[in-house]
Amino acid sequence: MTDMTPEETKVAAWLGERKQAMIDLLREMVDTDSGSYDKAGVDRAGQVLARFHEKNGLAVEILPDARYGDAVKARLANPGANDQ
Repeated sequence: MTDMTPEETKVAAWLGERKQAMIDLLREMVDTDSGSYDKAGVDRAGQVLARFHEKNGLAVEILPDARYGDAVKARLANPGANDQ
């Protein structure tokens, strides 16, 4: 195994502190009916991710798409800092 960069160490620590939340998110995603060609289902899966990102302090924007699933854009408050 290779050594991690300081940024990778931060990410690994963040994930480790939220292990159960990550398992819960994965369970919710798996339990969401969202076939590739089912816009409503894809939108539901996107909402699961949007709620998770908002709960973790990211600004979320939904970009509507009439045919395919809406896109979810999540941004850090200060992307240049990479502190979150």
